[in-house]
Amino acid sequence: MVGMISAQRSYFSQQEIPSNETPVYQQAQMPSDLDSDHVRLLDHLELGPTSIENLVELCGLTAGDVSSMLLMLELRGLVTLQSGGCYARVI
Repeated sequence: MVGMISAQRSYFSQQEIPSNETPVYQQAQMPSDLDSDHVRLLDHLELGPTSIENLVELCGLTAGDVSSMLLMLELRGLVTLQSGGCYARVI
């Protein structure tokens, strides 16, 4: 068993990952069916995980609007809820 593990480590350490390739998550395209409010919300999440309260201030929308937009974006896999109640952009 130990021999198999060291062989796997050797194999993976020999594999080269090209440094000029863009990671898959950065290659994803913005869905074209989002309205301007959803796009603006996603733009504010580019800076990193952000709370709903902060997004309300940045977007100038109500907390209810931001919450429902985040839920829709989360269901589509575009944002994720992280620890501490902050949302982060996936794409």
